[in-house]
Amino acid sequence: MIVRPPSADSFLALYNGRLQGMLTAELHAQTAAALPRECTWHLIHPQAQPTPTIEPLAGDVVHAQFLDLVAELAALHALHRGTGWTFVGEHGHEWLIKVFNPRQCGNGCGCYTPPVWRVYTTLCPSAAALAATAPPPPDPTLFATFSERARQFFHTGGAG
Repeated sequence: MIVRPPSADSFLALYNGRLQGMLTAELHAQTAAALPRECTWHLIHPQAQPTPTIEPLAGDVVHAQFLDLVAELAALHALHRGTGWTFVGEHGHEWLIKVFNPRQCGNGCGCYTPPVWRVYTTLCPSAAALAATAPPPPDPTLFATFSERARQFFHTGGAG
């Protein structure tokens, strides 16, 4: 196994950068086939309390977990419960896969973006970069905004 040195700047650039979204089973399957298995990956749980956690994983383990995720997304899609959101970034030989919990994702037309559920990456983030993956605190105005939109929608019958 190849162990890569920490590269916080590269990690945050990929994490915060523009990633390719995958919405189809075909794209998920292509990505699963392309995942490098000869290097150490890092699984990050951004929502872990009190701070995000990280664990090293072998490439074969990540490949198997990704295939399980693809199967879970396909099952949810078959139930008409959405597809979840999966985004992939690749820079040179470095990878980052950002996964949003499929049970928290809608169809993308709402005013809410769920927090990142899992991150798989070949880059080992610094402690500061790992902490930066934590979701922001809840916005108390979000519910009020949603409630007002719903009230207006039902008051006008959906018009206007």
